[in-house]
Amino acid sequence: MSVIRGQGGNRPRPDSDAVVDLNRIYTLLDRLRELPGGYRYLCCCTGRMAWPARGVYFSFEPREAWTDG
Repeated sequence: MSVIRGQGGNRPRPDSDAVVDLNRIYTLLDRLRELPGGYRYLCCCTGRMAWPARGVYFSFEPREAWTDG
């Protein structure tokens, strides 16, 4: 992976595979949010809900944002 070096530390170049993949993941997560039922919010969840036996869970902070680069 090629990186940009500078005051902000090492970060992937905007056209690197890592950045392209992250943009793709966030695009898919946005599409998931728009589906009926959308995201499940932890504050609204109970142990009695039908949860999948296996899965990947993502947690977001209220003001978290992804900006490429």
